[in-house]
Amino acid sequence: MKRFICILTATALLCAGCAFRAEKEKKDTRIMHVIKTEEYDWAQSLYCFARYKNSGKIVPLSEYSNGYLYAYAPSDAELEETFGEPLAFNDMSEYKYWTSNVDSLSARGVIVPDENGAFNAEQILTRGQMAQMLAAVLDSSMPEADPGFSDLTKDSPFYGPVSTLVSEGVLDKGGAFEPSREMTREEFVSIMYRMLLALGGNGAGKPIDDSIGNIVDMDAVSENAKEAYNYLLSRGMHVLKEFDGNDEYFADDVPYFLHPQTPIIRSEAAELLLMYISDFMRANFPPIAREAATEIGLDKQMPRIDGSTSSYPITTALYWNLFENGNNHPSLPQQHSKTIASYENLIAKEADIIIVPDPSDDVRALAEESGVEMEFIPIANEALVFFTGKDNTTDTLSLDQIRNIYVDNAYSNWNEVGGPNAPLSAFCRNNDSGSHALMERFFLGDNEINENIRIERTSIIMASIITDVSSYQYDHPGTFALGYSMYYYYKLTGTIIGTEDLKLLAVDGISPTDESIADKSYPLVTNYYAVIRSDEPDNSPARNLAQWLTSDAGQLCVENAGFGPMRIVDGGRSAFLSEETN
Repeated sequence: MKRFICILTATALLCAGCAFRAEKEKKDTRIMHVIKTEEYDWAQSLYCFARYKNSGKIVPLSEYSNGYLYAYAPSDAELEETFGEPLAFNDMSEYKYWTSNVDSLSARGVIVPDENGAFNAEQILTRGQMAQMLAAVLDSSMPEADPGFSDLTKDSPFYGPVSTLVSEGVLDKGGAFEPSREMTREEFVSIMYRMLLALGGNGAGKPIDDSIGNIVDMDAVSENAKEAYNYLLSRGMHVLKEFDGNDEYFADDVPYFLHPQTPIIRSEAAELLLMYISDFMRANFPPIAREAATEIGLDKQMPRIDGSTSSYPITTALYWNLFENGNNHPSLPQQHSKTIASYENLIAKEADIIIVPDPSDDVRALAEESGVEMEFIPIANEALVFFTGKDNTTDTLSLDQIRNIYVDNAYSNWNEVGGPNAPLSAFCRNNDSGSHALMERFFLGDNEINENIRIERTSIIMASIITDVSSYQYDHPGTFALGYSMYYYYKLTGTIIGTEDLKLLAVDGISPTDESIADKSYPLVTNYYAVIRSDEPDNSPARNLAQWLTSDAGQLCVENAGFGPMRIVDGGRSAFLSEETN
């Protein structure tokens, strides 16, 4: 997928305290403060922090990004920009890998040298040291109170930090605190989870998915720590995963290890804590309207957006283009409802604008029955494509052959369509999918997908037809399957799940490419549309967004989301590649 290109524009200075308010009300209610700054390079940005105007103390939970300085601090705090200075540790010269973590935390005031000026990178972290670090991150203004542990007196260096953690709800008081006891990785991850819940904000709600990856030793996690691991892993937050020296640890299927019962050393704790701060801050960066959003009123209200599975990257891209930190915008849908369901939502007025391919016959009938007229605004080129195993010597199918396959199940062997002597097994999609709607338009008419194909080989999920066709040749040696999808979805999905075992087929001798789809020489070309109800008022958020998607900026957004724009935009000059509307 092409990287989204943000259209950087001047934005008015946001007042401190805008945008985001913590979910958990406290005496010193924290909010995300935003300060507009100069744009700094990477090296400068590492030590750009917020500080309290009255005391000059740096806010530990502060971070710079793209010309903005963010600080999670009490709502009444008066803040200003500053640059922190790392403290000097006399024992870090041999620990180059850890230096940047230690420097950043010391510049924030989270860690300090011991009485000998050392950091002690390989020493195991104690509970008392943990309390000092985390209390410094919380930066609480609550008055010090008895933390309620039998082994902590007021003259203990850990009395104040532990009092802060108890007051914030990170620790439960009672019994002995045992400040000298060494901590395991599991204990540190669990306490970080408690701190996340205490801070509130984004990241303290429900997990965003159920996937926690390929973990080898999850069974080694204690029962009372599994909630913390499951939650943080599902949020994509750091929990000290290791790949035990595997050089291909970036691959999705490589197993990793938690080593939960291993003692955590101070350098590991510093690394995890700094990544935790970054995770938390970035999850809570408030959306900031860019000039393009402000000009068309989308800074005040975004329409309710829905669409097909395949078009979701366009939705995420437009949020990134219209807003700094667009991924944190509260109206950004977490996913689309799929093609048919999104049309139904639009008709039922549960969505204001949808980004979809052509409607099915059933959708058109539902709209007519409901008395809803829809307006179709083309925003991207698209095409229906067919694919098979890469070792299949068949390179092209005719329109008639495709129709005969899917309507009549007419061929059982690829040699009947000019290919090898190998069984032909066609896969189809479910009837409420966008690609099925295109099959209706181009091939089926009043017919249905042949019953034998529908019963035996229907792929319910959009991505699964790609994996089904890919794996079929391995599960049934000597056989090649046939499937169909949307061209740009196929391309985008290939970067994620891989399509190296597949190839796209030409249709009537024309291969599907960006160029052949743009000039419509490929015979199965359609569009993605921004669809709104025809009675949508002028200057409504939905109509304004639809019009923006056809502008130069919108077309760049579409292209950089990995789709085929309706026109090529170059330096503000546009040349339409397609004028066709349905």
